[in-house]
Amino acid sequence: MLYQYFLQYQWNGAWGMESRSLGGMNFRKRILELNGYDLYIGIGTFHQREIWNYAGVSDISKIPPNPKSIKDIQLRTNFYVKGAIKLTPKCDFVCQTYFQSNALALFSNPCFRWFWSSEIVYNITNNWMLGFNYDHTFFQKVPVTIDKFFYGYTGNISLKF
Repeated sequence: MLYQYFLQYQWNGAWGMESRSLGGMNFRKRILELNGYDLYIGIGTFHQREIWNYAGVSDISKIPPNPKSIKDIQLRTNFYVKGAIKLTPKCDFVCQTYFQSNALALFSNPCFRWFWSSEIVYNITNNWMLGFNYDHTFFQKVPVTIDKFFYGYTGNISLKF
């Protein structure tokens, strides 16, 4: 079992998330590492501070008069699974999913989020990689009146030193 400490900062203008800062700790356990396969699970907790506005709300009738930013500060639980498969000597398929919920009201008002990410990574050379990614986020309860489900596709070229 490994301890995993983390800090994160993000924003998403399309959602109206002005900022999200968090810090926490997970306990991480390797379940499998064998012939090009690996599987890890993690569980932990973190403190989160978010600031939301109504920029991501598409239906203006759902925006209150004189809207103000909403602060959401919570202690949250975190559970994740990460797995990878080596498809060829130069190509990996990696998936990870996170399930996060309100720690202090886990059963009465869990307020969960579910994030999924899948990526195919092709090593062009030892230093250059090509990646194709799909991810989605589901919010059970969003602080502002935006959609609960978002997804996206990306492609990238990476240089590793």
